Amino acid sequence: DAELAAYFESVARLHGDPLVAARWVLGPLRAASLERSLPFDLLAVRVRPADLAALLDRRRDGAIDDAEAERVFERMTRTGEPPARAIDRLAREGGATRVRR
Repeated sequence: DAELAAYFESVARLHGDPLVAARWVLGPLRAASLERSLPFDLLAVRVRPADLAALLDRRRDGAIDDAEAERVFERMTRTGEPPARAIDRLAREGGATRVRR
């Protein structure tokens, strides 16, 4: 679908690694849309391409690990928070204990 392709292209361009972007857009992002019965366009409003790219940047840079990135992403899909805020809140709640700034 054209909307998903445009979203992927934005994430890939902003993050710089198309393979990682594809894995997250076709995996967790698409799964979140299906699990919540939420149309992709509404989920894309909650998790903007720039926010997903920023989360992937944090993972690439070693600030968070894969499991933490998944927890942060899940929170982003529920709340619409950008990754920095989601990471801070999870850290305060004890859900992202290895966050390195």
